[in-house]
Amino acid sequence: MRSAECGITNVERGANKYRERKRANIVSETNKYRERKRANIVSIANKHRERKRANIAGEAGYTLVETLTALVLLMIVFLPLTRIISGLLTGKHNRACITAIDLAEQEMAIALLQREPQPQVRSEVIGTRRYTIERRVVREKSLKKIIVRVGSDPSRLPLAEFYIYQVDYDPADP
Repeated sequence: MRSAECGITNVERGANKYRERKRANIVSETNKYRERKRANIVSIANKHRERKRANIAGEAGYTLVETLTALVLLMIVFLPLTRIISGLLTGKHNRACITAIDLAEQEMAIALLQREPQPQVRSEVIGTRRYTIERRVVREKSLKKIIVRVGSDPSRLPLAEFYIYQVDYDPADP
């Protein structure tokens, strides 16, 4: 009955104990949270230090020498391969272009040797390919333009096209 005389009842005493336990739980939870947070920060800092040490020790990433060595090896392998492949793809066309240029040069030399070259279209077979050689003459005032085109297919662009301007000189004119 002493507690009744002091003015504190059993119900109040139980409520006080409940509040104290609740405060103690909150404090302990807060302390646990703070400890976890500190441990987390410490572990992150430790991981960062370990990564830094690894980077300093050269354990992470590639060095410049390794990268350059890899690039040189790739070039040694791929450069000849690209040349071989491009040669296979363009070899026939290149030979046809070279032949067309030779034919155009010959036709231009013949036209320049003639005093009055005439327009002409002719065909010539070299190997298995047929080439069409076309010569045109265009007069513009005192100039003469000689055009030579060589192609293998009339529906496509010519393989070679040469032109030259000549002064149309007439010895009778003073």
